[in-house]
Amino acid sequence: MVIMVLSGLSAACSLVLALGTTAIGAILGSTVGAFTLRVLSPTTGRYTPTPVAVDSTPPPAVPDSTLVGAAKFIPKFIPKFIPEGATGAAGTRKCWPLHSQGAEPQICRCARILSVKFGVVQFPGSNCDDDACYAIGTLLGEPVELIWHQSAELSGFDAIILPGGFSYGDYLRTGAIARFSPVMSAVSRFAGSGGLVLGVCNGFQILLEAGLLPGAMLRNQRLRFLCRQVHIRVEHTDTPFTSAARRGQILKIPIAHMEGNYFCDSDTLASLERNHQILFRYVRADGRNAAPNDFEANPNGSLAAIAGICSHERNVAGLMPHPERAAESALGSSDGLVILRSMVAAITGSAERAAISKV
Repeated sequence: MVIMVLSGLSAACSLVLALGTTAIGAILGSTVGAFTLRVLSPTTGRYTPTPVAVDSTPPPAVPDSTLVGAAKFIPKFIPKFIPEGATGAAGTRKCWPLHSQGAEPQICRCARILSVKFGVVQFPGSNCDDDACYAIGTLLGEPVELIWHQSAELSGFDAIILPGGFSYGDYLRTGAIARFSPVMSAVSRFAGSGGLVLGVCNGFQILLEAGLLPGAMLRNQRLRFLCRQVHIRVEHTDTPFTSAARRGQILKIPIAHMEGNYFCDSDTLASLERNHQILFRYVRADGRNAAPNDFEANPNGSLAAIAGICSHERNVAGLMPHPERAAESALGSSDGLVILRSMVAAITGSAERAAISKV
């Protein structure tokens, strides 16, 4: 079990309490054993593991009626971390500190009770798989594994990433061969059961070829390979891929492709617009719409300046810009993390709501 606590006030960092197998027995009783405390720096985005031991003295009893949100079903598990009720800004809670029984409650955000396991599919020719793993595992601190393209099962994963690259050398047509890899049958089943699937660049092309997203990719309008920063605008936030963003938010994210010119027929475009499936559009840096033949804003000439879309069910999404390459300020932008954080928040939020419904 993993519990994330987002601290407030002076700390302004997130804590991940990863309880090892030696603590499981204690968790089921009235004590907590050793665990690892990982502190996430809001400036560097890196975790520092620190061993911590918690004494077994139980905290003051807290009536169930004062427990809020996800914490409602975890008080028996973490006797030294019991929310006492809502206070301060929306989403915050008073929580008993871990180190002593009689201390004053601290302000912290609601507990997160589980981690999100990502799978990153690795095709022959993928070249952004390690970038995606780094962004997810190192920067977000979520478990992530590479999945070889010949794998036929995706059991145990909460979200799947199809990364960028040049799968099978982009022969025939980008994504046209990769869509026949054994793993894509598993991806289709995973998506059909409601699992989250994100395709980035070549991954987006593969999702289009596999029929998991509508439309097709053409060569860039000026027939040049493009590799530079672009600006995209978040059009809708009611999806698992954009929920942590603001509608109208401008993200600075790089592209690197030859076939990124999105196209679909007029009926499909009308459907995408009507169902709010266009998640990202290429725009100018100040958020203004791209004008016709405005290749500075819409570099590949995509129809309606479309940079990313989602499925009708909203659990499959694809975009040409690379969020995993915009994950740290040293890369020129960390805007891409909002997409991955949205996925984490969507999955943990769903799990917490499901658990609360059983209380």
